[in-house]
Amino acid sequence: MKNKSILFIALLTLFSCKENTTEIATITIINSNSIKDTIGIYDFEYDIIKSIPISKKERITDTLSIKEGYYLLKEKENYHVTYLNPSIKINLHIENDTIKFSGVGGNENNYLIKKEKFINSLTSTAPSSSSYTSLTEDRYLDLVNSNYNKKVNFLNKFENLNERFLELETESFYYDKMVQLVFYESNLQYLKNDNSFKVSKNFPQLYNNLDLTNEKLLIHYNYLFYVNSYLKIKTAEKLKKNPNLDEVITKLETTDEDIDNIKLKERIIFWNYKWSFVNSKNIDKAYQKFNLIVKNESYKKIIKDKYFKTKKIGKGDIAPTFKLINKDDNFISLSDFKGNIVYIDIWNTYCKPCIVEIPKFEKLKNRFSKKKIKFISICVNSPKENWKKMIEKKNLTGIQLFSKESNGEFFEKFMFNSAPRYILIDKEGKIVESHAGKPSDQKLIEEIERLLK
Repeated sequence: MKNKSILFIALLTLFSCKENTTEIATITIINSNSIKDTIGIYDFEYDIIKSIPISKKERITDTLSIKEGYYLLKEKENYHVTYLNPSIKINLHIENDTIKFSGVGGNENNYLIKKEKFINSLTSTAPSSSSYTSLTEDRYLDLVNSNYNKKVNFLNKFENLNERFLELETESFYYDKMVQLVFYESNLQYLKNDNSFKVSKNFPQLYNNLDLTNEKLLIHYNYLFYVNSYLKIKTAEKLKKNPNLDEVITKLETTDEDIDNIKLKERIIFWNYKWSFVNSKNIDKAYQKFNLIVKNESYKKIIKDKYFKTKKIGKGDIAPTFKLINKDDNFISLSDFKGNIVYIDIWNTYCKPCIVEIPKFEKLKNRFSKKKIKFISICVNSPKENWKKMIEKKNLTGIQLFSKESNGEFFEKFMFNSAPRYILIDKEGKIVESHAGKPSDQKLIEEIERLLK
């Protein structure tokens, strides 16, 4: 998943499948202030679907070939969840910093704007990574259920909403709730650094009602996370019996075995595989397995491109360089550290797992402080002022670098798409691990000690 917006993290409840279609939706943009800008329509992975230039016109109409689903509408730097379907003919009114809708689909999209504010109001009581360790299991369950009921009650206050839309919203609340539940155990394992942690026997049975037959559920982004968590558990069971199995390939095979619905199977494999295939011990075999299972040509084309990009850079290759600013606004390049082992932490200020690892990163740095190794922290996709505040708040030391966006040769060649991400480079500037272990990983420490000999 891309770390470009806190909104994306807060509203992981919605999704749209991108497939070619001749069905048309109409959007009319009414720009009261004649502001020169562009309206963008994106999917929930921040891939652009259409860009609509406003220029200085007060009114502009455009059409979209689109399937029913939830999308992200971007105006200026703001992303808003938007519901579109082929019969929609909405008017988007822009005035100062406010937007509102009218026309066919206007009620549904005005609701989503208000829902966005309501969800933000729940943030203080919503389960987050920082609250996992401070809440008992019972209290956590109460909080999840309470917020679910609040969302349902909020929806019920609105009149004149399309019946199909009401059905979708109700489903989205359910999958949002299930994701909060399925992540509880794994997040606490991560935060406690204890893989043996298990929820109690009283914890809800998470997969009793999991539907693996209905591809229409793919409209909900959290449905993908829900199914993926089930497949992850099934894969882990196989790996426990045989640790020598390749996790990526095993998960591909598990998905193929457990899901019969072709569209559902291919979409889940594609979504999962495009983020994880670089972690395979045998990328060539994983790519071949993907092509044996998936027949959707648009998916195959995207993965083929990623595969050949990955093949261009791997273990033993010279690492692509960067040129980024430090906290004093001086430019620092990766080539400045040649002759040293380099361990890189790519993070952002709103990533809870990233922040959890920071003290462990500092501890690792201190452990090897007298050795020929440099520890570099790169904050990316975050406001610069938030980065500087975090440096002061956490008393971060050493090489702290900043990149406003994850673009440029370094990020593109390493196929960076989510934080945290760790990279290990040897003294000659060659890649040791493009997906290195986290700072608390004992295997990483052993690898560093080996390279220092």
